[in-house]
Amino acid sequence: MLESQYQQEKKKTKYQEYQGLRRRRRHRRPHLSSPETHPHRPHLSSPETHPHRPHLLRLRDSPVLQEVFRCSSIPENLFGKFSIFIDKKNKGVHTMADSPATSDEGSDEVSESGNVGFSKVEVEGLRHLTLTKMEMTNHNKRLKLCIKWFQQVDENHNLDKVKLQSDLEAMHKKWFDAEMDMLDIADHLKRKRIKLRVREATVLIIFFYFIYFFIFTFMTTTMRSCRHEGADRGCEISKV
Repeated sequence: MLESQYQQEKKKTKYQEYQGLRRRRRHRRPHLSSPETHPHRPHLSSPETHPHRPHLLRLRDSPVLQEVFRCSSIPENLFGKFSIFIDKKNKGVHTMADSPATSDEGSDEVSESGNVGFSKVEVEGLRHLTLTKMEMTNHNKRLKLCIKWFQQVDENHNLDKVKLQSDLEAMHKKWFDAEMDMLDIADHLKRKRIKLRVREATVLIIFFYFIYFFIFTFMTTTMRSCRHEGADRGCEISKV
């Protein structure tokens, strides 16, 4: 009993030492997004303020958005046509489609977002841009919000795809049921047509038999009447 308690205490002590070592390593670890650690990665420049809405920050750095588009499987020909706004009040990503903006402001945003882009010199300058740890932390937060926004868009797209797939399957099932009903109706009409043809043939046969019987009866009665008339005339002649 004492030996088992000693083993448990020993394991607990080793686990605590391991957790403390991991914690110390984590604190000593350099910032993953700092330019000193990854100088080849593009970094965010200072965000712009929306002219009509001061609480919105415009984030339109092409290298970062290109990486987000690549992770989200967005075609490259759409690169440079998006502007992401970060809402400082609601702590989230704000899109112009979600806001009740006027038509003039919406047209301005569309025209501005369509001309967003960077030259090669500007991209090289962004790659070698050095920022402080606090600035990089703020930019990383914004980038995470952007990634979250794109993930939400992708999730909504997947949900729409699943919904369309289910609607398509429902339409296929409905069409299959309708087709089976039409086949059943066609078989029923075919059987009914066969029965009507059989009845028609039966009626024709009965009609022809009736006509034949009528003609045969008429001719028989006529011949009998003629025979009786001839016999009567013969009797009259013999009497005379």
